Amino acid sequence: MSKVTAFTLSTLRNEEILGMSLEIAEKLKNVIIVADSALGKAFLDAIPAYASALDLEKTLTYKDLVLADAAVDQAITGLRMHLQALLGYPDDDTREAARQIWNAIDQYGSPTQLNFQEEYAIVARMLETLEAIEPTILAKATVAAWLPALRTRYDAFMAMMKSYDAERAAVQPGAVKNARQALVAAWKPLCDLINGLAIITPSDELEALIAEMNARIQSKKTALKQRKSAKKTTKEVAQDVVDVET
Repeated sequence: MSKVTAFTLSTLRNEEILGMSLEIAEKLKNVIIVADSALGKAFLDAIPAYASALDLEKTLTYKDLVLADAAVDQAITGLRMHLQALLGYPDDDTREAARQIWNAIDQYGSPTQLNFQEEYAIVARMLETLEAIEPTILAKATVAAWLPALRTRYDAFMAMMKSYDAERAAVQPGAVKNARQALVAAWKPLCDLINGLAIITPSDELEALIAEMNARIQSKKTALKQRKSAKKTTKEVAQDVVDVET
């Protein structure tokens, strides 16, 4: 008999928890023996409460924050593409200048897929590195316009992040945390119930539900593994920089 794979829901980010819970809720509602149980209702009721708390956050400056982040990401991607193109440029001076700049910033990789906290710690270091490069080298590689663009967009994002944090702190402090904890707390008892029912009263409906849940769990486990690997690489790069500087 199949069973729901063990998984800690709290390892996911806020939006991921909501997305996965909503997907499972749709399948769960079709299995009456689970949906009508106290544990099933506790899980289903916790989802809209959590969604409402997250929506409240996003009525603040979150959408503007996402747009500001996209502008920074575009500058980073544009700069990297520009330098990569020049690495094969026929003019020796231009190619060498591009190579020097590329070697200086490629150690940071492309942080655009990381969360805000991780990304902007790296962007800050990247900017310090770029701003320490001789202006003549930047000019030879024709990237002089990219640096102020990245700096301006970075500063705009950081200022907006401060405003967002201040607004979020002023509106129902702890609302998201509490709603998240309630949903996470309802997860394991639900899985235990489903596994128990699969043993006591097996059915095709339960088998299908378990298969759906396990498919989503496996997908999240894969994403977490990839994220952990990327984070480890980022930390190694950062430590290398510290070692070089010291």
